[in-house]
Amino acid sequence: MRLLLPHENAMLSDAAGVRLPDALAVDCVLIAEPGHRILLSGTPAKEAGPGRYLARANLTGYRNVLTLTDETAGETAEAVLFWVPRATGMYRLSLDDNIWNLQDIARHADTYRSIFDNPYLGLMKEVHDRFGTKILMNIYYECPEHGGFTLSEMPDKFRDEFRANADWFRIGFHARADKPDRLYENVDYPTLARDIEDVRREVVRFAGEEAWAAPVTTMHWDVCSDAGMRAFRDENLRCFCVTSRLLSDTESDLRLQMTDSQARQSHRYAGLYDPQYDMVYFTCDLYVNEHTPAGVRRALDENQARYPGRGFVELLIHEQYFYPDYAHYLPDYRERVLAAVGWCAEHGYHPDFMRETLLES
Repeated sequence: MRLLLPHENAMLSDAAGVRLPDALAVDCVLIAEPGHRILLSGTPAKEAGPGRYLARANLTGYRNVLTLTDETAGETAEAVLFWVPRATGMYRLSLDDNIWNLQDIARHADTYRSIFDNPYLGLMKEVHDRFGTKILMNIYYECPEHGGFTLSEMPDKFRDEFRANADWFRIGFHARADKPDRLYENVDYPTLARDIEDVRREVVRFAGEEAWAAPVTTMHWDVCSDAGMRAFRDENLRCFCVTSRLLSDTESDLRLQMTDSQARQSHRYAGLYDPQYDMVYFTCDLYVNEHTPAGVRRALDENQARYPGRGFVELLIHEQYFYPDYAHYLPDYRERVLAAVGWCAEHGYHPDFMRETLLES
């Protein structure tokens, strides 16, 4: 006897049910022995096929423990669902693989009067000023490109400006560096703990504690060892944007510690709670750099139709495509970002951060 839909530990926005004054009414599908009398938190379930039962549950708080009862067999079980009403109708923009803009700011520290003199961050300020967008920039600690750079070289001259804009622009951990690919797939605990601390220490130094996005992050490549996951949790990084690419109806990739089934299900709702690590995962709706401006709008239309119970939109674009000297430079980078954020605004989505949206505290 188990809960089939919504899946166990699903995090639900109001789009996944019917909003009542003080609760969210959610239609649930249960799997149990055929022909038995089944109750969901005291409400009789209706058998809608052999071994498949339907019942409605009211979620009244952040964490809701549902009781599944098989009166015929004299058995009970529990299932947990989370209600995150603030996720309803929200969107966020994430920037991945970032460090070049910080390298540029460091090299122009004597001439830049603002971090937004950097053209890339200037674009993000334009997006925010126009739409109110809230943005998370996921960064590396170091890069070998353009002569090499580490965050230790970033001056603290602009710290007050970073702090002043932390209500819409925050910085999160991504990885130590861009290469090698899947660098944390078999990582040990001390290595990842060091990498996180190196990034955190420098961000707090040059941008202030207010700008540090923890406990929210996006890990480079989204594959991580058990030891790495424990290091993330102990470093207070426990709310992950996950790529979770669906390869087929039964396989997925880039999904941290989720099973294939969990990865598929995680696209349907606002997020997934992982009790093993006490973490929250939410998936990316659109890689903006993979679509033309018109394609961005089509893809978001399709995603909204495919997952009507999701309720929010997570947009993501990579920094490197912004630059003309990058091998895969996108001349219409700005237009792609504006198309994605504009679609969200036109469809009634409002900007927010995940720390405030998916976590209770």
